[in-house]
Amino acid sequence: MKYLRKIDYDSYILELIKISEDSNNVLVKNIGSSPKGRDIFKVSLDGGYDNILIVSGHHGDEIAAPMAILNFIHEWKLLSEKPFNITLFPLINPDGYENGTRENSNSIDLNRQYSNTTEVEIKLVLENLNINYIAAFDFHEALDECAGFFCCESPQATTDLFDSESIVSRISIKYPIARGGIVRNKNKEGSFRNFCDENEIYSLTFESPGQWEIRRRIELLLFSLYSIL
Repeated sequence: MKYLRKIDYDSYILELIKISEDSNNVLVKNIGSSPKGRDIFKVSLDGGYDNILIVSGHHGDEIAAPMAILNFIHEWKLLSEKPFNITLFPLINPDGYENGTRENSNSIDLNRQYSNTTEVEIKLVLENLNINYIAAFDFHEALDECAGFFCCESPQATTDLFDSESIVSRISIKYPIARGGIVRNKNKEGSFRNFCDENEIYSLTFESPGQWEIRRRIELLLFSLYSIL
C-alpha cells in the first residue's frame, strides 16, 4: 500500500494522472469542476467483460475512502486477474475533502442529491454513468462510535454474482466486524444506494470505523474492495 495517510487535493490529482500515464489500462478523465473550481475525475480500469461502479468521497470528512480507492487504482496494473471493467469516481466532493467537511462548499450533503439534484458534482457523475452496471459499491466511514467494519444493503437487493455475507466473512478473517456485519435498512431519499435501486443495480455501502487511526482505516477499505473481486 503506497498511500498511508490523507494527501491534499492537488497531490491526489497529480497521483491519479501519474498512475494513468504509467499504465495502459487506467484511463483518467476530467469531467468538470466543483463549485470552487476543483476538477472532478472519472477513472476507468480495463479488465473483464462485466462492468461495476465504485464511488467514494461523497463526504469530505471521510478521508480513508478516497485514499483506499487511490491505492486500488495504483495497484490495478499489478493484478494478474482483472475480472471486471471498473468505473470509479474516487473523489466526488473535492471541496469538502480539501476543507474537511461532510458537505460540499454549498453546505449540501451530496449523498442526498441523486434525485432532482441542484449540485454540479452529482450532475457530473450522473452525466458520466453507463447504467449497464452489474453492481455498485460506495465507500464511506462511520464517524460515530463503531468497533469494526460493516456494510449496508438494500432489503430488496438481489444478485447472483455478489454475496454480502461471503464478503463480510472474508473481511472478518482480518478485521473486526460491527453491527452484525450487514445492515439492511431503508434507503435514504436521494442517496446513491436509492439511485442504484431505482436503476436495478445491486449495491453495497462499505463503512470503516472513523475512530481508528488513518492507516488502518485505509487498509481495511482497500481490503474490503479486494474482497469483491
